[in-house]
Amino acid sequence: MRGWLSWLFDYVTDFSYQGLAQDAELCKELDFNFLDGEHTMLGWGPLRLAEARELFDIWQSNFIACCRLECFSVTVAGD
Repeated sequence: MRGWLSWLFDYVTDFSYQGLAQDAELCKELDFNFLDGEHTMLGWGPLRLAEARELFDIWQSNFIACCRLECFSVTVAGD
């Protein structure tokens, strides 16, 4: 979503494989929906806003650290 001076996120979803070997499936592990104020975590369900903020800060710090270590590549594309 385009903000006044920069881009803003509508939502962030983090996926992980759940299960063993060939039975593993890609599932939503964390889902932060900023527009609707709905935040969920696999195995926990809906999160309160305070919990979601704290968890998002941790997730974001880890994501940035992994980017700096070049653990994966990130592609950003606009419409």
